[in-house]
Amino acid sequence: MAPTKWYQVIVLLYLRGFTGAFGDDIVILPLRSYACEGSDPDYDYFIDVRNINDDGVKVLDVDVTLEDDLSEKWTFILNIDKWNNGDWEEHFYDTEGSICQIINQYVSRAWEKFRKGIVPEIPDVCHAPADTYKLTSFNVSQTDYDIPVGILGTYKVTGRILNEMGSELICQVIEVETRKT
Repeated sequence: MAPTKWYQVIVLLYLRGFTGAFGDDIVILPLRSYACEGSDPDYDYFIDVRNINDDGVKVLDVDVTLEDDLSEKWTFILNIDKWNNGDWEEHFYDTEGSICQIINQYVSRAWEKFRKGIVPEIPDVCHAPADTYKLTSFNVSQTDYDIPVGILGTYKVTGRILNEMGSELICQVIEVETRKT
C-alpha cells in the first residue's frame, strides 16, 4: 500500500457521498490517487478501500499520524474536473471553506461515525489533536452524505489543505469513475 495523506480520508468520505446523490444504483470506483505535481506531502498514512458487495459499498481502513492539531483555522479547497470528449473540463465543481465548514456541509453524519470509530476517538467535531489514529472496517451508508453533484462519468478530484497562515500543507488528486451498477 502506498503512503498517502490523512486528508484523503475526508476526500474519500466526500466522494462516497456522490452515491447518495445518484441513488442506490450508482457506484464510485477509485481509478488512481497521486500527489499534485510539485507537492511534497507532510503526513503519511495508509488507507485501504475495498468493496464489500456488488452495490459498491466500501470499507475503509486508516492508519494516520497527525503531526499538528487539526483545527477550524485550516482551509479545505476541493476542485473537481470532469473527463469530457477526451480532455479534462476544469472546474466542473469547486468549493472552498474551513475544513470544519466543508465537513459540516457535506459529510457531517459520516464524519460523526468516523470520529467515534477511530482509535483514539476524536472528541470534537472540528479539532483533532496531534496523534496516531487507526480505524478498521469503517462503513457508512449512502444517507450519511449531502453532496450536490450527481452526474455519471470520470472525475479528477483535487483536495488541498492550507494552514491558518495560508501555506499549502498537502495536495492530493484522486481520479474516480461513477457508473451504474
